[in-house]
Amino acid sequence: MILQTDSMMRLSNAALKRFVPGELHVTRVCAHSVLILMMRGVLRFREDGREVSVVPGEYYIQREGLFQEGMPMEGEPPVYFYIEFKGGVYAGSGSGPELRGRYEPNAVRPMLQAISAAYSRHTADRFLLNSYMFRIFSELMRGSPAYSNTGDLLSMVRCYLNAEYASPITLETLGRRFGYHGDYLARLFRQQYGVSVGQYLTSVRMERAAWLLRNTAMRVSDIAAAVGYRDPSAFYRAYEKQSGAPPCAGRGTVGR
Repeated sequence: MILQTDSMMRLSNAALKRFVPGELHVTRVCAHSVLILMMRGVLRFREDGREVSVVPGEYYIQREGLFQEGMPMEGEPPVYFYIEFKGGVYAGSGSGPELRGRYEPNAVRPMLQAISAAYSRHTADRFLLNSYMFRIFSELMRGSPAYSNTGDLLSMVRCYLNAEYASPITLETLGRRFGYHGDYLARLFRQQYGVSVGQYLTSVRMERAAWLLRNTAMRVSDIAAAVGYRDPSAFYRAYEKQSGAPPCAGRGTVGR
């Protein structure tokens, strides 16, 4: 079964849920659909008589209208983030997320933090909250064979590095820029291109520095600053490691 998102979907509530020892999942008929992003422990309940267990790293979508009954928990009390929402169409096939699957915690963490912050400040802008919800569903779709948008994301990251190499760039910078956890982006980037974000950024900077050395009369310290190095000595070391020779060896006739 797959959730087919539609324009009428809207977030109605969201929060981090921590069970206390001995607490059971609530017994009810769901008035909303609920997305559960499991973090710790094991959540156990019955759904229309069928036993369901959700473990850390899994997500589960409880459909509205189904009868849910609490079951005794075992081991560590469950901790999960839930999002209640209205709307959506459930079908046997399509391009949306499955009702159950694995998710990448680092990928959804920025959206969960933003939702929590909005509620804590009592500034829950519904348009913004819905945008976070759809971003989360988009992440859940990454586990689907029909979804292959990761390459587009990494292409944008690479274009950003090519254009902004002169600026201070960290994984935190990329996380803020693209709305994903920096470590998550770094892992995807290495898988896609075979090098780390730092290695790629260094190669872009050194390529630009080599061009400036060959074609301008700029001082080496100025070139270092122009390609993102505040410390000229760090630039010297990086350039020599990359090219096997100091920057002065790369000078063209213009810079002599």
